Order: sequence, then structure tokens, then C-alpha cells
Amino acid sequence: GLLRYRLYDVEEQVPLEDELQFLNTYIAFQKLRIEEGVKVDFSTEIADNQRKIHPLLFHPLLENAFKYVNGNFYIGIRVSQQGNMVIFKITNTIIRYPESEQKAGIGLTNLKQRLSILYPGRHDLSINKEQDLFTATLTIEME
Repeated sequence: GLLRYRLYDVEEQVPLEDELQFLNTYIAFQKLRIEEGVKVDFSTEIADNQRKIHPLLFHPLLENAFKYVNGNFYIGIRVSQQGNMVIFKITNTIIRYPESEQKAGIGLTNLKQRLSILYPGRHDLSINKEQDLFTATLTIEME
């Protein structure tokens, strides 16, 4: 299901409900991969889950949260809707690695590029790192 969604549903907008189901499936898949020590809180407050959105915009942020899971780890995800705005907020603990072991990924760069093409002037992505927490908030104005 994860692969099918990534391959076939990326060209057109999908109901917000489908995007949230994809996130739930991805979380379940990651929990199978990780033996223990990860706590995931996922909550939604969506008034109209049939509103259309371009797919896989939240996924890079979720994928980053699971990237370096080790030991006791926390991921908090909240998706809410305020009028025609959808707000995706994710907070996760950060595992510190020596500078030599840190790898720069392309996920956030690609996400920013996609957002500028798909939602020009209608999105906001804020990223904050404080001590042992990483927080990203993505707000998108849906059509």
C-alpha cells in the first residue's frame, strides 16, 4: 500500500483522509522495524477530511523523525485544520552524532522546492532545533 500510494497517487491531489491514512500506515511500518523504545503520539483535528491536497508533503518530515531512531525516542505529530489551512506539526527527540557521522539529506530541500511549485505564496514551513528537540511546522492553504 505504501509503495502503491507513492507510485500512483503523486500526480494529482488526494483527499486529506488518504494522506493521513498513508502517514498512519508509514508509522505502523516503522514500528514493526523498530523493536522498542519509540513512543509515537499522532493526533488529528480535521473538519473536512475530503479536502484535496497534493500528496507526500508531510512524509519527508515524518521520515526525518524516524531517520535516526535509537533507544528511548519520542515523535509527536499533530495535524489540524483551520478553515482552508491544514497545519502539520511534528516534534521529535534528536540523537546527537559527532559532526563526522552526520549526513545531509535532500528531503527538506526537495520538500521546499515542491512547496514553492505546488503552493506558491500559500505555505509556510518553519523548522526549529532546540537542545534535544526538533520541531517542524508546515502550514498549507488548501484550495
